[in-house]
Amino acid sequence: MWYYIPALLWAILIYCLSTTAGIQLPNYNFFAVDKIGHIIFYAILLALIVWAIAKQQQWQSIRWVWFIGACIIAFAYGASLEWVQGMLPHRYFDTADMLANGIGVVLASIVLIGFKKYWLSSR
Repeated sequence: MWYYIPALLWAILIYCLSTTAGIQLPNYNFFAVDKIGHIIFYAILLALIVWAIAKQQQWQSIRWVWFIGACIIAFAYGASLEWVQGMLPHRYFDTADMLANGIGVVLASIVLIGFKKYWLSSR
């Protein structure tokens, strides 16, 4: 279970950044730094989750059910935090942020599949 600590700490960091008070106005420019940040943060989250599962399960090849499950968990976490932000007085729900979270998960999936020999168990 120790392998999951980096993913858990990263998820806590995302939660803290997502719920912190601050003046925020909607930004409709999808290529804003904010959206790039969402993509990067959720790509890293997925990479940490997949790495933890691969280490725990001692994968020698991709286990697609677990991999897709990790993608769903990472995206669902991002979507749920957007809903939480919509309920906070100092934050707002933003579908573009949710889309950026999903893009981060998809891009990380592509990279992880492309570089699978580096994160799969060498056992």
